Amino acid sequence: AGFAVAPCGAWPAAAPPAPAGAPAAPGFFQRVGLALHRAHLRCQQSVAGKLVANMVKPVSRLTGGLIPACPDNEFAAAVELQAGGAPATGPGGEPLPPPPPPPSVAAAAKIKAEQAEAQLRRDAVAFLAGVDCRYYPEAEAALIASLRADRSECVRMEAAKSLLHCGCCTPAIIAALKICVEGSEADGNPAECSPRVRQIAARALIQCQCRCAASGGALPRPEAPLAAVAQTASPASFETNESAHSAPAPRRDSLWQIWQAAGRRSTDDAPTFEAPTADETSEPALR
Repeated sequence: AGFAVAPCGAWPAAAPPAPAGAPAAPGFFQRVGLALHRAHLRCQQSVAGKLVANMVKPVSRLTGGLIPACPDNEFAAAVELQAGGAPATGPGGEPLPPPPPPPSVAAAAKIKAEQAEAQLRRDAVAFLAGVDCRYYPEAEAALIASLRADRSECVRMEAAKSLLHCGCCTPAIIAALKICVEGSEADGNPAECSPRVRQIAARALIQCQCRCAASGGALPRPEAPLAAVAQTASPASFETNESAHSAPAPRRDSLWQIWQAAGRRSTDDAPTFEAPTADETSEPALR
């Protein structure tokens, strides 16, 4: 077998075109941006980066969030760092997808990102504690979901406290409190294992049962809002005898008239002394 010689003056065959689904190679500026982003992620995972992040936290709280705190989810940074690495090339020069992160790191990144939002959900549940469920039925469903379906213990505890202090004692809430106290899975959610949540839920359940027993087993119906009143309603009028019960109109005197009247009253109320007569002033005759 010999080597095939190309004829003189012939150009070499062109390279095969890239497949249609292959991503385009990054340009110069895109590679620079990816390199800077990877350097930022490495700095975030380093000891110096964690030190700077902890130093910025009190400053962020002092300014009310005007200076944002540094993200402290090092697991998410590790996942992003591995996913944003330089793509490997296959045997035909085709770019290969980056390897998946370790399952433990990916799970930790997802759980920590969800736990970071627990404070926001807790504040929302605390706000729903001051809402009347008779007028806002969606608050009832939100409280039940926070008590039975939320993954954070602090959110479930806040939901139990809200049901303890608010007046939402509907049958659905009483059933959810019973399931929580009994540690059951009747509603399809995991059984409550936190003794603190079950203790607060038991107090809320007793309070709701006492309230329903005092009201005859049924909650009082809310008052009809003003918008539900018919437009044809007219205000009631009452006819009274104004001449018989009318009070005298108050006098509006000036300050000068009030001062003169006060002077006349003081003169009239002053005690009067009569001058003694001549017989009273003369000395008695000697006998």
